[in-house]
Amino acid sequence: MISAQEFRICSDESIQALPDVIKVYRGMSIAEYESGSFGMSWSIDQKVANDFAFVHYPDEPRVVVQSCITKKQILFYNPEDTEGEIVVLNDSITDGSILYE
Repeated sequence: MISAQEFRICSDESIQALPDVIKVYRGMSIAEYESGSFGMSWSIDQKVANDFAFVHYPDEPRVVVQSCITKKQILFYNPEDTEGEIVVLNDSITDGSILYE
């Protein structure tokens, strides 16, 4: 199995302040949610996920999904990023709960 730590493109220091278990959110299509194959870009900011679900893509059925990850799953995180983006290996998050439809 591929480890995110092998491919991490941020310093360990950049993720030190994060909790051991991190709540992440993603705005996605219903088709993506039903597939269980989720993308790489998530956010620690629920509002950002909401915007991606309903503002940036208003013409298709979408949802906001919450999941939890550990620091070991992080490929990239910049604590100064205004979107609170966390990038993980593609398909490394395979479960989540719908917060908004």
